[in-house]
Amino acid sequence: MVSYGVEIWGWKEREAVESLQERYLRWVLGVERRTPGYLVREELQREKLRAKAGKRAWAFEERLRRGDGKGWEREREQYFVERGVEVDRGMRGDGEDEVNFEEIQERDREMQRVERWEKIRDSRYNRWYGWIKGEGLPKYLSKSWGEGRWRRVARFRLGNEVKEGRYWEEEEERKCRLCGSGWETWEHIWEGCRAWKMGKGGSWQEVVGRILGEEGEGEEWMREVEEERKRMWEEGGVGEG
Repeated sequence: MVSYGVEIWGWKEREAVESLQERYLRWVLGVERRTPGYLVREELQREKLRAKAGKRAWAFEERLRRGDGKGWEREREQYFVERGVEVDRGMRGDGEDEVNFEEIQERDREMQRVERWEKIRDSRYNRWYGWIKGEGLPKYLSKSWGEGRWRRVARFRLGNEVKEGRYWEEEEERKCRLCGSGWETWEHIWEGCRAWKMGKGGSWQEVVGRILGEEGEGEEWMREVEEERKRMWEEGGVGEG
């Protein structure tokens, strides 16, 4: 449904359509609307629509040979150049050595992966994600859990549940929801706020790696944190937000 109507070269990843896709993916994971799209797409292993749009555009163009079409010809040329396809080969469209769109889509997927990881490495919102994200789809998403459990894991993994990444908020708004003082970071939660238990020992960084692991092994710990925050809120106004 989202890709309907994109089969012209002039589409060029219209922001409204990409935004609609990202809102849907955030809803699927149950994460906040401020969660960066590159994190959501990497977690779900989903690409932007541009490769599919290019293929549909090519098919549409074959039905649109009349007219000069100079505008979309330039955009078509740019599309092929960016994906490492010889311009003459991509522009010819005469049945001889035609473009292999499966090959182009694979190149586009790799381009998008590189783009996502450049942003992940520089992320101010979630500096931990590049450390805990493995290859492919995280295994917790394939478990036969109830929706609430894997959405909980997604929120923690994508940075929704620790305030250190909310760089746009004032310092007061980023206080710990468990103790009401101190900046809510993983280090503070683990070493300066509560004596949490999570399997084997190790540094707080190693423990965070286990909590946010691909298998979802930290889900019970996450639930305990949520319950503790709720209790703190009910008792003294600390804990929610």
